[in-house]
Amino acid sequence: MSRPSGWAGLSRSHTKRKRVPDGTRFAFLGWLRRIVYYFSVGWDRGSAQRGRGMRLEQATGSPSGRALAVIFIAMMAVWGASTTVTAQIDLNQFRPSERTKDGFAISTADDMGHAKFGVQVYIDYGDDPLVFADGSGGEADVVAKQLTGHLQLSVGLWDRLIIYLGAPYHIILEEDSSDDFSSVPAPLPAGSGFGDTWFGARVLLYGQTQDVFQVSLQGTLNFQTAEIADGTQRYRGGPSIGGHPELLFTFNFIESRLRLSGNLGYWIREDQKLSPAVNVGDELTYGIGLIFSALNKRHKVDLLVEWFGRTGTGQSGFGDAPESPMEVLAGAKYHH
Repeated sequence: MSRPSGWAGLSRSHTKRKRVPDGTRFAFLGWLRRIVYYFSVGWDRGSAQRGRGMRLEQATGSPSGRALAVIFIAMMAVWGASTTVTAQIDLNQFRPSERTKDGFAISTADDMGHAKFGVQVYIDYGDDPLVFADGSGGEADVVAKQLTGHLQLSVGLWDRLIIYLGAPYHIILEEDSSDDFSSVPAPLPAGSGFGDTWFGARVLLYGQTQDVFQVSLQGTLNFQTAEIADGTQRYRGGPSIGGHPELLFTFNFIESRLRLSGNLGYWIREDQKLSPAVNVGDELTYGIGLIFSALNKRHKVDLLVEWFGRTGTGQSGFGDAPESPMEVLAGAKYHH
């Protein structure tokens, strides 16, 4: 077993404020300032030779392909769930990447190698992540502070497959007690607690780290553990199982010191009403990230810039500002 590698990082993100009328006195106002702290440890056991690109039909017939197929089949069970009128949604848009050598939120298409194990811990703070405003300039911070810790575990198998598991805990989730919420068309948070856990798999379809191009398929199942732990929770998780299939691709330049990755996916989940005019349900997700690695014999610093977001796919949701949050995330990782 090789020596563990420690990572540390700090990043900031910002989303643009949007004012959208919703037919009531108050309108949804998207506004977020986020700080993310990050630490991870990885252990490498052994090594194995990896072949060059694998065709899709070969990957789906392998143990790694079958594992991903199980994830995708389970996702179909949540398609077409009915709409409810509660605010059981995961307000935190930040979801950690799966590998210690991925970005903060953007995943590369790379694998981990056989029998390699990784642990990541993130703490992120959101300032005013959910704000409603009236037409005369008044605002109400429905969620004024959100502090969340994330634990992410991953293991590589067969040099093509990654299995991962994650769990969040919302340490702080509270409104601004000085605001007037009497006319706000949304419920207030119900305090801290567990969020929704997730389990998933990634299959590398083509390419190695030293190749110019890599592509992978990834599928994640989201479990309603926030609702199971606390039936009165709000903004910590959804009411049922959800699924998130994704296509990942990475371009490697300068001996893989510069990596450009893109993620395109689709969230499948039960519709929820955040307010009379804002629906949270199925979403198209997207993102792009750039990683630059500064190398020497003993140390490595990764500089990251990421842009990611999502938009609702309902009749009134696609491209609509209240249902289309976006974030820009920049920071650095250090490891040795």
